[in-house]
Amino acid sequence: MFTEKKCTKLFETHPEVHDAFMSFRAVNTSDLEYNAIFRKHALRVMETVDKCINRLVNNFKLLGLMTELGIRHKNYSVKIEFIDLIGTQFISSIKPHLETMWTDEYEKAWENLFNIMCYYMKKGMCSI
Repeated sequence: MFTEKKCTKLFETHPEVHDAFMSFRAVNTSDLEYNAIFRKHALRVMETVDKCINRLVNNFKLLGLMTELGIRHKNYSVKIEFIDLIGTQFISSIKPHLETMWTDEYEKAWENLFNIMCYYMKKGMCSI
């Protein structure tokens, strides 16, 4: 459902983001979908989204998860402005696969989820 090819769109529309990834910085965008490190990262993003969904009933767990993730990304020297790109990219990647059931309400729910995730992640990035 969530293909790596869709994930590479972020690097096509925002090439500066590609340089933030030390582990696959030297890999051409067109070759990323075949890169094992990139594929593992895409799966970790999916796992994080799943964890956040499951933690919506407990905001403290969600806050902790995303704040810690923000701290880690700050340690990787990720620019804080890149964080807001995640939700839009994720939504554009899953939407075509859910087209028959996709509604404006679904889109708003996903946007809200990523707004929460990004808010706490950026708080973590600023806490250092």
